[in-house]
Amino acid sequence: RWGTDEHLVINSDAKKLSKAGTRYELIVVDAPCSGEGLFRKDERSRGEWTLERAAGCAYRQTEILKDAVELLEPGGYIVYSTCTYNPDENLNQIGQLTESGDFTSVPIELPEGWKIEKLEKNGNIGYQFWPHRLEGEGFFISVLKNNDESDHASNFAKGPKLKPLLPELPEGLNLSNKEIVDLKGNLFAFSEKEWKIYNDLMSCGPIVKKGLYLGEMKGKDFIPSHDLSTHPSSFDFSNSLNLTLEQALNYLKGNALMLKTDKGVVLLKYEGLAIGFGKSNGQRINNLFPKYLRIN
Repeated sequence: RWGTDEHLVINSDAKKLSKAGTRYELIVVDAPCSGEGLFRKDERSRGEWTLERAAGCAYRQTEILKDAVELLEPGGYIVYSTCTYNPDENLNQIGQLTESGDFTSVPIELPEGWKIEKLEKNGNIGYQFWPHRLEGEGFFISVLKNNDESDHASNFAKGPKLKPLLPELPEGLNLSNKEIVDLKGNLFAFSEKEWKIYNDLMSCGPIVKKGLYLGEMKGKDFIPSHDLSTHPSSFDFSNSLNLTLEQALNYLKGNALMLKTDKGVVLLKYEGLAIGFGKSNGQRINNLFPKYLRIN
């Protein structure tokens, strides 16, 4: 939605992901934890904390890290983080991976002004965020490097080849190396690599986001997605209009704009920043901003 490229969002268990065969250079494990770092701002979390719950979180984190290791490329990195202070959920978790010699704990250069404490134990390094010392809650973070330097090529699925469409889209869209695919009436743009990974992971769980969602065709009319408005491919969109602050706020509330412009899809901007699409009849711009994003 923010215009990122080459992303895929999937709701899945890490064990299922490892069966796909795809390996990753960087994995961020934001592990479920006992939540001690949230005690300051969330009174309810204090009442939910127990020794048994903390021990259960540590066990689950160990299992998640085992699965993450199976997904990592040789020489790749794991960033491990929690919102707790419990060593069994933090440095001791890291130690389970470094003890085998397969991983090395990596130091991070952080400005002293951030007031983040460096923790060390048996050669393992972590960084603790204390809410009474910095502006934020209580977090822990550590970086691990896989010591295996052997060559490994991800085994992408041998699924269907990319069969591009050539629909009539508005002028000024620059999709560069991407091809357009129709998935159940919705148009997406994929690079060859994105398409292979999408097919690779289809059997691993519900895929929430994939490729670049362009929009849909309704008859001969193209209805663009909001995702497309923020993506770099729309930077040179031919029919665009800069709005005043009052007009931009009116648009973000979901209202039509009584403005004259060329007919068709129009990219609306505020101070040069794209904020969404509208559909113009020449005298009025109908609002295409998603209802779930509109402001009051």
